[in-house]
Amino acid sequence: MTLPRSPFAGDTNYMGASLEDILAHLKDWRKSTQDTIETLEKYRPQVLEKQERLDNPESITEFIDYFVNRLGRYLNDFDRLIRELPFSVEERHVELVRRLAEFSRTLDSTCVDFKQDHIRRDLKDERLRPLVDVIYSEARSQAIDYDDLFNIASQLKTFVGTRNESNQVSIDDVDALELKPNVFGIGVNVNHLIKRFGHWRKKKGT
Repeated sequence: MTLPRSPFAGDTNYMGASLEDILAHLKDWRKSTQDTIETLEKYRPQVLEKQERLDNPESITEFIDYFVNRLGRYLNDFDRLIRELPFSVEERHVELVRRLAEFSRTLDSTCVDFKQDHIRRDLKDERLRPLVDVIYSEARSQAIDYDDLFNIASQLKTFVGTRNESNQVSIDDVDALELKPNVFGIGVNVNHLIKRFGHWRKKKGT
C-alpha cells in the first residue's frame, strides 16, 4: 500500500517511506503538473476572448504563460527522476528534488503577486471574477502542493548509493543477439566484443 500524503501541504512524514512510495508520489506530481498545464492552457483563450472586459489582460496571459513554461520544466525533471531512480539513487537526484522544492517557493510568490493585482480588487466586470479566481486557484494549489518535495528530498538521501541490479541488462543476455554474415562473407562476433567490454568495465569498477 502506497504511503498516503497528508491533506496539509508540506506535512507528509516520509520517515520510513520506501523508494516505491517516493516513486509513486513523484508519478502523482507528474500527473497533477500535466493536468494543471492543460487547465491553464484551456483558460488562456477565454482571457483573450474577454480581454476588453478585463483589467490588464496581458498580465493574466503572461501569468499563465509563465506557469505553463515553468511547470513544463517540472515535467521534464519528474520524467527524469521517474526514469532513473528505479536503477540507482545518486546525490544528483536528491539535489534535483531540492531544487524543485525551492523553486516552488518562487512559483508561490508569483501567485501572491497575481492575487494582489487581480483578486484583491474590484474588477472591471465582476462577472469575470470566477475566471480570474480559477486561474489563480489552479496555479496556487499546484505551487503549494510541491511543499512535500522538501520532505521527499530528506528521505531520498537515505537511498543514495542504492542500485537495483535486477533492472540492469545482464552480460549473459547478450547471447540473444545475432549477427548474420554480410555480403562480403565477413562476420564479426559482436557478442564476444560486448562481453569483453562488460568485463573491462567491471575491472575498472564502473
